[in-house]
Amino acid sequence: MALRKKQPTGPKLIKGQELETPDREAAAVSEPTPLFSEAENGRVEQDTEWFYRRALRTVEVADKLVAAVTQRVSPNERSGLDVNVLRYTLT
Repeated sequence: MALRKKQPTGPKLIKGQELETPDREAAAVSEPTPLFSEAENGRVEQDTEWFYRRALRTVEVADKLVAAVTQRVSPNERSGLDVNVLRYTLT
């Protein structure tokens, strides 16, 4: 007696609803709604400027620290530091 293979079950295709086409004239006339109010917009600009200045200040401090350490370390020690930096950077 031969066994019949069971047909796979899965999603069934059904006819969907017709999609409505947007009224292009009405869409073109309507005004865009602002994402933020004027007060919120000012706040966003202030916060953005603060983050930018903070990041810039952090880089300036780091540059000064590296310059100070570089001045303090002898040339022989610098070559060893370069190798260590590369070793940690590449791993």
